[in-house]
Amino acid sequence: MSIRPAILALAAFALALPTMAAETFTYSYDGYTAELPVNPQRVFVMDSRSGLDFAVSAGFPVVATDWDPDEEMHLDAFLPADVDRLEFRGEPNAELVLTYDPDLVVVGEGWWNYWKENSSFNASGMPVLVVKDGNNADWRRLFAEQMTAYGRQEKGAELLAQYDAAVAAAKPEIARVLKGRKVAITDVWGKQFALQVDTFSTSVAHDLGIDIARGTAEAPDGYQVYSAENLDAYQDAALIMSLWAEDVADDPMWKRIPAIARGAQYGMDTPNSWGFALTATDLVADTLKAMAVLEKADAQ
Repeated sequence: MSIRPAILALAAFALALPTMAAETFTYSYDGYTAELPVNPQRVFVMDSRSGLDFAVSAGFPVVATDWDPDEEMHLDAFLPADVDRLEFRGEPNAELVLTYDPDLVVVGEGWWNYWKENSSFNASGMPVLVVKDGNNADWRRLFAEQMTAYGRQEKGAELLAQYDAAVAAAKPEIARVLKGRKVAITDVWGKQFALQVDTFSTSVAHDLGIDIARGTAEAPDGYQVYSAENLDAYQDAALIMSLWAEDVADDPMWKRIPAIARGAQYGMDTPNSWGFALTATDLVADTLKAMAVLEKADAQ
């Protein structure tokens, strides 16, 4: 006679499981509001920069993510082997997302806005977390506040503390090698040279005590853009840390820059150019590798 109540209790518990798994809350940050799961179980990440950094940092169980197969992806170390790694953000596909039955979709604000402007992704009915990403010193505040907004403030604080520890450990070595000299951090956009002066990368550099090279041009979005005929801003840099510089490797004006001429150039990992605490911590390690390149050039 006592078996029947136990069976009924188990049945009631089983019926309640979907409800428990589907517990939601109203997420709200900086004008963006959405009804999202408290503890998502199947997360699809639509960009492998800020979106993936945030999802991994929050401890979300990722089932699929956008990926750059030709890049050194530092966030790979935080993902299980069975996560599907997709070339997604170039051609976003809502039907593909739905095949994974996600209860949360995560994307950085930059890509989200771009897709909206181009009407290239229909997220109707999907629970979407749009992560506000800032390519400047705001990254730290944005990360902490959004982790708090999702109830993950302890995880956020832990990762920022790890970043601070990495910075503290790296600063003496960087100071020893640089000896107060400047570093130029630059993108190369076709035939234009975009010197970074207020970006995610320069923010980390400032934390590391690095003096950043800069010129006199205006810096919309944190970049001073120069032509090959006007590269004076690079002349006093002891080291150049660059992205996408392969196309200008034979440019005679580029090769005349003193740091380039003596081999003091370091090709940065592209995925380190935008993100939050995990990416910033990896950028610290990347910068230490750049110091080794500078030290080798100094020894010649």
